[in-house]
Amino acid sequence: MVQAEGGIVGRMQDQSGACAFVLRGASDAEIARTAMQRGAGAVFEVPHPLEPDDPLPNYASCVTLTEDGPSFWIDCKDELDDPDTAAAVVAAILRALDAAGADGVLCVVRHDEA
Repeated sequence: MVQAEGGIVGRMQDQSGACAFVLRGASDAEIARTAMQRGAGAVFEVPHPLEPDDPLPNYASCVTLTEDGPSFWIDCKDELDDPDTAAAVVAAILRALDAAGADGVLCVVRHDEA
């Protein structure tokens, strides 16, 4: 089971709509990579708060492998300023990671650090 780092929503709000997610401490690197690919797709299931027929993100990157673990970044303009929207993004990613059988800790870093 994947846990979200403490304060993840606040860290997302500090990123001005573009932030990167990294899955740290996974026990199986291949499951973690595949799970993060699913997580990147899952963010498109979150509706845009002003245009509910459209997905929230403008963009989600491909998963890259970093020394901290698999990572991807999203661009949602300034829509992550709303804590409910940011929490919905985290929940969508966590559901995808858990469904893929991953473990570890989902963390947020600046997208230029991923």
